[in-house]
Amino acid sequence: MPMSTLYADVNPQATWRLAHTLHGRALSDQLLADFQQQEFTLVDSGHFRGLQGNQHRYMSPRYPGKVLYTSTTYKPWYWKGLYKNVTWPCYVFEVRNG
Repeated sequence: MPMSTLYADVNPQATWRLAHTLHGRALSDQLLADFQQQEFTLVDSGHFRGLQGNQHRYMSPRYPGKVLYTSTTYKPWYWKGLYKNVTWPCYVFEVRNG
């Protein structure tokens, strides 16, 4: 199993360009710590953009207009045909235009 998957959207109308799906809690914690060093702080959490499970929304004054979304799910990118039979938790990180 790969350690992570990087998904890029080249659609010009996309509100985001890259999403990173990690396959281990330790890597997820490390990546979140890196974002927190860039002053990303938790703003709220809930259901966003149709992913199963909760997403957490982070913002940073150092990157105005950018929003970090994180979630833990067994069905990341399901509607794109990826990860259809996942039996492990996936940790998804997306940076979008706010």
